[in-house]
Amino acid sequence: MKKYSFILFLFLISLYSVEKETSEYLTLGDKNFANKNYREALANYKTAVTKNSGSIRANLGFAKTSYHLGSRTDAESGYKKALEIDSKNKEAISGLSEIYADYGKYSESLDLLETGLKDDPYNQILLITRASVLLKSGKKDLALIRLEEARKRVPETLEFRLLLARVYIANKRFEKAESILNDIIGKYPEHAETFIEKAELNFEKLQLSDNQKKLMKETESVLKTALALEGDNVEAKRLMIKNQIWLAKYDKIKYDDAEKYTNELLDLYPNDPFLQYIAGYIKFHKSETEKSSENYLKLLELEELNEIGRFSAENYSYSNQTENHELRTKLVEYRLEQYRVNKQNYLNDLAYFHLMRAEKLAPNNQQVIQYLSEYYYNNQYLLYLLKILIRARDNDVDDMKIHNRLENVFQRYKQSLIYQENIADEKGNKNESIFTGTEIFIFDPSPEQTVNSYPDSSLQIASAIKFALTLSPMVKIIIGKEEEKIRNLIIEKKGNEAYTNAVYYSNDVLENINQFRKSDNFIRYVGLGSFKEENNKISVKYKLYDRTTGKYVAEVNTNAENRSALADISTRIAKKFISVLPTEGKILKIKPETLIVNLGSRHGIKKDDSFSVIRNLNEIGKIKIIKTDEFISEGIPVGKNWSRDFQTKDKIILEKK
Repeated sequence: MKKYSFILFLFLISLYSVEKETSEYLTLGDKNFANKNYREALANYKTAVTKNSGSIRANLGFAKTSYHLGSRTDAESGYKKALEIDSKNKEAISGLSEIYADYGKYSESLDLLETGLKDDPYNQILLITRASVLLKSGKKDLALIRLEEARKRVPETLEFRLLLARVYIANKRFEKAESILNDIIGKYPEHAETFIEKAELNFEKLQLSDNQKKLMKETESVLKTALALEGDNVEAKRLMIKNQIWLAKYDKIKYDDAEKYTNELLDLYPNDPFLQYIAGYIKFHKSETEKSSENYLKLLELEELNEIGRFSAENYSYSNQTENHELRTKLVEYRLEQYRVNKQNYLNDLAYFHLMRAEKLAPNNQQVIQYLSEYYYNNQYLLYLLKILIRARDNDVDDMKIHNRLENVFQRYKQSLIYQENIADEKGNKNESIFTGTEIFIFDPSPEQTVNSYPDSSLQIASAIKFALTLSPMVKIIIGKEEEKIRNLIIEKKGNEAYTNAVYYSNDVLENINQFRKSDNFIRYVGLGSFKEENNKISVKYKLYDRTTGKYVAEVNTNAENRSALADISTRIAKKFISVLPTEGKILKIKPETLIVNLGSRHGIKKDDSFSVIRNLNEIGKIKIIKTDEFISEGIPVGKNWSRDFQTKDKIILEKK
């Protein structure tokens, strides 16, 4: 009996020793956390968890410190462990709910909070977290209602008032938000978080400001104050990066400042996709183009589904790297994979988009050539099939299968209308000058959030829309040197947009579109709109404006997320625009009995279709189609005096049935 009593005594002594040691580490952890020494605090809490894995305080400390250091996985693990020990612990419920919201699991987050509030309906922590989650989920009106309800139930702590200011900002009630923040700064000038919220407020006020440069200089000062108070504050540094990129429009040295803060954060968070993207973006703008590749590669490794980043990487790679570069090769592999997936699911428009992106990046890739030849064959694109087989033969002159296939295709091609009329040569090169297409000038969509996550989002979304439209012979997108001249004129007139370097639509810039055109050759249609990008979900509102009628003839509100999002959105927009455009062309040749026009099956033209022939806005006759080719058709003129009245280059318009 004495023996067992002695063992129990030793056990209690040991337990007391462990608890005392755990308590010491927890005290150190709490002190370091309060002083924002998060790395030291994490080490303290980790040791405390090792000493006593059943300590709620240790697991909560580990979770909240991990969250502050950017490790959501560790934070989630810590909060779940705390809830295993005490399923009603409000701090654990709150912390886990915030993490679910960060992952976009808003329903799970709110369900967890509502469960906690049933047990304790006036719990301040849960009421504040619920409003925060509602705000993150986009329910800003409901977040404000819930917070104003909570004001009657709980004391207005500093944390509560900061969240209230944040919700006011989201609801565009800037004066109320500013009043709260200024009051807090007056009472707690040492509180860095308030200055960070003030910077967020300034970002939101930017679109309404008459002097944006002054406001952003003030924001720079506000953020410097926040960093003086809390030098390691991650959010302050993130905002400073955006702020300095914005100011770089006026002073390129600001890119150096942005790079400094980016590198500091990358040392802590090398696996942060945003930081990798920004690092590559800054290097590109500092003309350190080769170094950008490393960041783009890392970004796509970390976040394969980042569509803005992928499109940016492709455009960068196409302009700055050789076809066999590692980054370019990886980008092509992804596009080919998406081509196969979408083709298998009979999503032909999407499949073609991915395949043509792959060809743009790697025109000599054997897999690309094979897929293109299959696609052209299946869709009876004879002209393009001939050209791709010629490319395949030139890449492998000893492959007799290609030679034989090419010979068969060429024999068919010689019977085509476009070849017989000498509009395309033996290599499939057609006379591009005879093809018109409805012209469209594409404006960059403006961000709904003034200083959004990725500076070149607007440019990349516009680039995707233009690319999707160029895949159709129905339209002619203004690109290349002419687009560059027009954009430069608009920038000269209004200045380029700071941060995005984009060109947005406004009535006063329309005159610049026709600066290089004759009066009878103006660009009739323009595309314009806005977008929102968040958590790899892209939402675009885009319109087609007819300058002749002064009306919007098409409007697309669409969104997509994750893999293929940008391809999906841009192909939808292109399809809608093309569906409302008039089918217009011109007479190419006048023969003794028939006419040749520059529209064919690729433009949707079929045998027996009828066209009106237009000159000076008047109809002077009609044409009935008797034979179609891919890009041209042959028709019989209708009218007694057609041989005298019709001329080459007369406009033709498809008559609706």
